[in-house]
Amino acid sequence: MSYTASYEEWYNFQLKIKGEGNFHFRIKKIDDTNVLSDDFSDTTRTSGSIGLGGFGGGYMSAHYDDYRIRKYASVEPAVVTTGSQTAGGTGWLAAEDTAASIAKNTNVRVRFLIRNSGSAVNNVNYRLQYAELGGAGTCLLVDSINFADAPTTTGSAVQMTASDWFIGCPENSQASTTPQLSVISGAAFASGKIVEDECNQTASFSLATNYYTEHEFNFKFTDNALDLTAYCFRLVKIDAGEAADLDSYLKIAKITTSGEVSVSCITPLNDDTSAFGEINFNDVYVAWPLATTTVTCSGCENGFSMKIYGTGDTVNPGLYKESAPVDLINSAEEALLEPGVEGYGIQATTTSPSITINPKFLKTGNNVGGLLVGSENAVTVASSSGPVTGQVITIIFMAAVSAANELGNYQDLVTISCTVNSPL
Repeated sequence: MSYTASYEEWYNFQLKIKGEGNFHFRIKKIDDTNVLSDDFSDTTRTSGSIGLGGFGGGYMSAHYDDYRIRKYASVEPAVVTTGSQTAGGTGWLAAEDTAASIAKNTNVRVRFLIRNSGSAVNNVNYRLQYAELGGAGTCLLVDSINFADAPTTTGSAVQMTASDWFIGCPENSQASTTPQLSVISGAAFASGKIVEDECNQTASFSLATNYYTEHEFNFKFTDNALDLTAYCFRLVKIDAGEAADLDSYLKIAKITTSGEVSVSCITPLNDDTSAFGEINFNDVYVAWPLATTTVTCSGCENGFSMKIYGTGDTVNPGLYKESAPVDLINSAEEALLEPGVEGYGIQATTTSPSITINPKFLKTGNNVGGLLVGSENAVTVASSSGPVTGQVITIIFMAAVSAANELGNYQDLVTISCTVNSPL
């Protein structure tokens, strides 16, 4: 096997010996003149070989298979990308317990801290699972049945991958972790495992009472992953071949596939109009059709905001009759509409658990919230704290008139807009 090494780069040479008795081997170097040597300090050589030789006066034969050459790393990162690298190890992609974003087909390593505050757990494996966040809002709210094992083969959104920085497979060769995350007060640390393709779980592992450990997994998003989509990652324990959730999850990792951030609000009204029709002072009326707005916010890690404003008579909000004699059906801040008493406003509703409606408009019956005039006075109707896809917000326009209102055509030009929320 040949390998081109980088100048001033450290490499790990791992040896596994199978057999019985006492073995004494020394790493030997064969330079490009076929001279066998123990001297690794010669910087004039540009090629050669590395192997094993016996020492202590005896002769031993050695047979090799399964070569793996790895760059040496002294740092054990938690969530990292293998983009820009130095000999000291990779860098942190995000702070502890912080969601991250990464491009497809880029290695990322996620480290999990597990604490055992109960009885000893013996001889279990910890396996990586993933799920799309969807409309759950947070990864902690994603149903367990939506999680799947991280595959080691192609065809899924996520795939375990190999790393240049450590050996994480086979299971009995997995590198050990050192404590890198927050120290757990009152608990002792036990070295965990680092896992890479072609494995998706740790070697058999035991954790005593009041101990904690850190396990790390190396994977990537494939081309099958959705753009600008959040995915959740957690560990489950494998005991006697059966997968089981951990007793509790205080945190579940979230990573979003990177891409362009965009938001769209679509309100498909006929002729852009929601109309009351002919009304009188004997009832409270609802404009039809309802203004159902479909919102998609891709890559919006901080969510979106939907805002609304009207034109009224350009100074005061309400339904305005511009032909003589002019008249205005006022839109109060908040009101209970009653037959025979002029008033105008809106209600808003949604079935999406990811969207919050402003309490001013989250009304029932004949209660409404009022509009203001001008974009500078636009009021937030609804918002989210993360990405949403195809979620519907319904706005209901309601009005009542009095006997004093003039006959004629009243209207309010209403603007609905959506924007991506900026980080706090």
